[in-house]
Amino acid sequence: MNRSITAFLIVAAAFACGRLPAHVSGLGAYAFAAPFFAAAAAGWYGGLRSGAPALTLGLALLAFDLHLDRPADRAALLAYAVIGATACGLRRIVRLERFRTDPEFRAAAVQPSAAVAASPPAALRTEIEFPSPWLLAGFVAANLAAAAVGQGLKLIPGTAIVFYPPSGIFVAALLLTVPASWPWWIAGAGAAELIGNAWWYRNPPHLALAYFAANAAEALTAAVLVRRAVAPRARSLPAARFETPAAAFRFTLLAGAAAPLVGATLIAAIDALLGKHDFAAAWRLVWLGDGTGLLVSAPLTVAAVEAWRGRARISRAAALEFTATCGLTITAAAAALQGLLPTVYVALPALVWTAVRFRIRGAAVVLAAVLLTIAWFTRSGIGEFTGPPERMHDQMVALQVFLGVAASTALIVAGLSALHARAGRRLRTVNRLLERRVLARTAELSLSERRLQLALDAARAGTWEAAPTEPSFQADNRALALHGLPPGTSLTPEAGLFLVHADDRARVESAVRRTLETGAPYRVEFRAPQPDGSTRWLLSQAELRRDLAPPRLIGLVQDVTDRKQAEDDLRQAEQRLRLALEGASVGSWCWYADTGRSTWDDQFHRSYGFEPRQVPSFDLWIAAVHPDDRTRLTDRIAQMHAAAGDDRWEMEFRIVHPSLCVRWHYGLGRCERDDVGRIVRMFGIDLDITDRKLHDERLRADEERLRRYFDHAPASIAMFDRDMRYLYANRRWQADYELGDRPLVGRSHYEVFPDIPDRWRKVHRRGLQGEVVAEDEDSFDRADGSVQWLRWEVRPWHDAHGEVGGIIIYAEDLTVRKRAEEELRHSEKRWRTLLSLLPVGVYACDAEGLITYFNPRAVEIWGRAPAPGDRDERFCCALRLFHVDGRPLPHDQTPAAAALRRGESFRNEEVVIERPDGSRVVVAVNIDPIVHDGAVVGMINCFADITDRKQAETELRRSDDRFRRAADAARLLMYDVALEPGGKAEVFGLAHVVGEEERGTDLSSDGWHARIHPDDLPGHLKHLQSCLDDEGCDSYLANYRVRHADGSWRFVEDQASIKRRDGAARRLVGTIRDITRQHDLEEQLRDADRKKDEFLATLAHELRNPLAPIRNGLQVMKLAAGQPGVVAESRVVMERQLEQMARLIDDLMDVSRITRGKIVLQRARMNLADAVRNAIDASRPLIEAQEHAFVVDLPAEPIYVDGDLTRLSQVFANLLNNAAKYTPKRGNLRLTVERRDAEVLVVVEDDGVGIPPAMLDRVFDMFAQIDRSLERSQGGLGIGLNIVKRLVGKHGGEITAESAGPGQGSKFTVRLPVLPTVVGADSPSGSEEKAASAARRRILVVDDNHDGARSLALMLNLTGNETRTAHDGLEAVAAAEAFRPDVILMDIGMPRLNGYDACARIREQPWGKEAMIVACTGWGHEDDRRRAAEAGFDRHLTKPVDPMELERLLLAPRSGAASRTVLRATPVAGSTLD
Repeated sequence: MNRSITAFLIVAAAFACGRLPAHVSGLGAYAFAAPFFAAAAAGWYGGLRSGAPALTLGLALLAFDLHLDRPADRAALLAYAVIGATACGLRRIVRLERFRTDPEFRAAAVQPSAAVAASPPAALRTEIEFPSPWLLAGFVAANLAAAAVGQGLKLIPGTAIVFYPPSGIFVAALLLTVPASWPWWIAGAGAAELIGNAWWYRNPPHLALAYFAANAAEALTAAVLVRRAVAPRARSLPAARFETPAAAFRFTLLAGAAAPLVGATLIAAIDALLGKHDFAAAWRLVWLGDGTGLLVSAPLTVAAVEAWRGRARISRAAALEFTATCGLTITAAAAALQGLLPTVYVALPALVWTAVRFRIRGAAVVLAAVLLTIAWFTRSGIGEFTGPPERMHDQMVALQVFLGVAASTALIVAGLSALHARAGRRLRTVNRLLERRVLARTAELSLSERRLQLALDAARAGTWEAAPTEPSFQADNRALALHGLPPGTSLTPEAGLFLVHADDRARVESAVRRTLETGAPYRVEFRAPQPDGSTRWLLSQAELRRDLAPPRLIGLVQDVTDRKQAEDDLRQAEQRLRLALEGASVGSWCWYADTGRSTWDDQFHRSYGFEPRQVPSFDLWIAAVHPDDRTRLTDRIAQMHAAAGDDRWEMEFRIVHPSLCVRWHYGLGRCERDDVGRIVRMFGIDLDITDRKLHDERLRADEERLRRYFDHAPASIAMFDRDMRYLYANRRWQADYELGDRPLVGRSHYEVFPDIPDRWRKVHRRGLQGEVVAEDEDSFDRADGSVQWLRWEVRPWHDAHGEVGGIIIYAEDLTVRKRAEEELRHSEKRWRTLLSLLPVGVYACDAEGLITYFNPRAVEIWGRAPAPGDRDERFCCALRLFHVDGRPLPHDQTPAAAALRRGESFRNEEVVIERPDGSRVVVAVNIDPIVHDGAVVGMINCFADITDRKQAETELRRSDDRFRRAADAARLLMYDVALEPGGKAEVFGLAHVVGEEERGTDLSSDGWHARIHPDDLPGHLKHLQSCLDDEGCDSYLANYRVRHADGSWRFVEDQASIKRRDGAARRLVGTIRDITRQHDLEEQLRDADRKKDEFLATLAHELRNPLAPIRNGLQVMKLAAGQPGVVAESRVVMERQLEQMARLIDDLMDVSRITRGKIVLQRARMNLADAVRNAIDASRPLIEAQEHAFVVDLPAEPIYVDGDLTRLSQVFANLLNNAAKYTPKRGNLRLTVERRDAEVLVVVEDDGVGIPPAMLDRVFDMFAQIDRSLERSQGGLGIGLNIVKRLVGKHGGEITAESAGPGQGSKFTVRLPVLPTVVGADSPSGSEEKAASAARRRILVVDDNHDGARSLALMLNLTGNETRTAHDGLEAVAAAEAFRPDVILMDIGMPRLNGYDACARIREQPWGKEAMIVACTGWGHEDDRRRAAEAGFDRHLTKPVDPMELERLLLAPRSGAASRTVLRATPVAGSTLD
């Protein structure tokens, strides 16, 4: 696609250039030639596939632009087509020729297209090869010179020339070069054409290009046809290819006749279109002229190139002969042209002789000379080819035919001559070869005769012959001597048989008879008795020669006695070897290099686990070799093949047995080589050495262990031979005698220690005589004055023959031990003194646990001294021992006893000791067993009284627990950060601030700073750094925001103490607490304060409004004392205003009571319709005053709720009053009651002023009012809806507000839980029965606080219940079993038995499963509630118990254990708001 686009752009740009005026383009007449250049470029670049569309476009544009009625324009159009087609064809021809002749290009071109597109091979990327610039310049110059010659030989001005030499040069260049360089040669020919056109022809540029395109097409056709006919696979065509008759004929036919058809047709068509010549006449002249030029100048050019390359070399005599022949031919041709016609018969034979003698090169030169001579004479008007102008065309055709026939004849004759010359050379070569072979064969026969005699002498063999039809038997002296006969003895065939041993005679006679009958040679071995009585083995072999007259037996007899003896010996040796190999489990093998055949014996098969049917082969063997050794094996074999002198093969390797086990094998072999050093056979043995390798491994391991034993032995050991030369010395020997790393093996002991005393030399001699010399303790005075103590021994060692091979010296340095023993005595005395002063108890026991030593501190801790040998005091002197948790600890289970039994050590084991006075102490025990020779012989116990420490730890744990509880209760993050580089940070309580646990959280300062809000971090860091830098500052306080785990920002207060050392801050210890709620409360407080101010102003306004009418009414009553109507009217106004003020004060009081939790709901089962009707009655005056349309929708069936009738009436009345008040006159109100499943909806709707969206979320806030402007007329304090929401919430319901916006009305929905409909449930008798039932409850009160239990029982008695009290868990269980209570109120923390266990015991009794058990305790944590539920409690109340909540609990029914849950006590009917 890219090539097509580029070709289109080239054509379009060229046509645009051609359309420019001459003064703009600057090209003059050549501007019109731009499309033709573009046609050549587009055709070559795009090829047939991509260039043809662009050329078609250009052809259409040119046809549109030209006047086709003019011959010149028609010729231009044809020229464009010829140029484009030639360029397209050129690219295709070049690629095809390269594909045909270049293997690399062909291999790259047949690759898959995807691979070529991804990475084009180099052969495809370089389609054009650039020739030598000098060769290209010479080619252009030769073309111009040839064109000048042709132009000079033109017979008729303005017509075609006799022959066209450039065409032959053009074709020769293409034939002698590779196709990849053809574009450059074509370009050079084009340049020569344009230059010649400018000099001679003066044609327009586009016509010159058209003529050149025709010539190029002709040259390409000739080159392709000749290359394929003469040399199909050659990249270029040498001159030698033309030197055969077939090649010369093909060249003449294809280049001289076929190819010019293309050029003649195109050029004649162009001339006909231009009106220059008739097509037929022009075609005939051009075809003959181009053909003549090709036949003459192409071979001439090839000859010139070959001569330039140095391949055409002739002798001086040949050069003189060629010159004479050439001169004779030219002279004869010139004489014939001048009228001496008989001389033409001289010119033609001379031309033929030149072709025969000098072949194509000479024929081409002479032919060119004759052609030039004839053409020159004809142009000068001399000769047979001249005549009047009207006959010049026919004369020129005759001349061209003559030249063509002469050229063709000369080329074919030259080919025949070359063929004859090659045949002659080949015949002479064969004759010389035959002569050499005859001489060589004669010499070989003579040499063979000599070798035969030498071979017979060396082989101790003789010859014989006998004719079956004649009685003679001829044998040479060597054959007679082998039978023990004197030389010249004459024998008959019958006598010859008696020379054979009697046992072998029949066999020999049978072999001879078979040969006579069948003519097949025989070979037989037999024994020949000798005159001295010995027997000699002879080999006789003969053949029947029927070609002799008469037929004769010619044979050879050879002494093979030594060989037979060797064979017998070999057979016996092989038998012995086979037996030895079988006994040693050794397999043998053989491999033949020429055939690759292998042979293995049975043992080889067995050792490798091969099946007998498996055919031996090298591949089968190498496949059995272990992969880790296979490469090493093959490399060794390859090395033997490569190195001629390397004939021995020996290796150890592993194989993988078919049983999947790995076995070691040893291979040993040799190879046989031929005369040139090649391996012809390899043979050897194979031995399974797995057992030996295992033995070697064990032996090496034993040797290594022995060596390590000696090297690490605590004594000096050295081994010597009989000459006291070192055989071995361990490390201790070299260390004790300060020898360092000096090599000792092989050196004399007396050389190493030249000053050794004679006493030791005598000891050495005694040892070498077989005596063992030893000394347990021996002292030596050293040179430095110190005394060395040794225990030594000199012992002889014996060789395999029992002889003393040398001595072994064993020496142990006892100096340290002797010093240690002395120091031990002093040390024991010191340690006993020290142990008596230690503040810890120390005692020792023997293996049976009997105390053998104790220090005074041990007696103080025990409170008594042990009696030595008392078996009742084994392991410890304390009479009674306990675990830390109070369990008794028997003596035989103490850590001391375990240490003696198991040999274990104990560290800081805690044990309780009871002293004789009954007091107990806690001790920390540290015990180590005393081990000797692997057996425990005793133990040492070091124990300390840690009673005070344990008490301190208990207090510390309690303090830490209180501290952590306080931190958890206060929800603080506490930290201790070391400020030094690399210091650690200890943090706990992280979850209280950021909601994450300490584990997995970055607790460094950088990690914490990453959590601080970006707006707060700079100020925080600056403040912190200023505090740390101020040496007088010891505290730090800051507030900032941190990111919580849920993504929110929390306000925290960071307060820390700065710990300093040397004035520098070292540690930061502090707390961080979440003050988000405090911050929010402060914000709310500020908002509340603002609302309070607004509320007080509103309250003053609302209170003054009724006070003004009241005050006015009082004044009216004073002034109108005698007017009863006026006074009555004023009283009514004053009462109405007082009622308004009372309602305001009641609302304020309700708000106050609700806020302080003092309001009490009188809840009972009630019909919701009653509250709705009461609210309607209360709001009716206001609704009627506003003239509203009011619709009430109540269900027919009663809906019961658990509620306070007064408060619910207040809720609905408030909603109706607001609806009436905030709806303009004559509005619409609606109240709807609807039951939905387990709840009832009370909806109050209006079409009044509505609620802005921003106020919907705050409409129930305290003091919230939609309109606070001075112009508002409805009044109110903004607390009514807040009271409504709180009262609805107290009833377990909820209220919501909805509005589409200002002026769109409002909708308030109250949702309340509905009680199930029960017949008679609303009758007073039901409540009375419940109360009566509650009064008859049997209640057990359990509390270890007597006053608390008594007061709670009195309160329950006053409500009509029967009570009993108990003051601990056991008493509670007994009282419950006797009293059988309905309800048990039980404390948790009590003596003797806690509340959890007491509850569990009661629940185990049948009568206790149905009782209600309530936990009344001061423990109110969630875990406490969970434990209470798990123990069996029904409810969990936290002290002090709310009487109302208790009363509600007693009234609630219980349905057994299923109702037992873990719940917080929640306010129910009758409770106060919290």
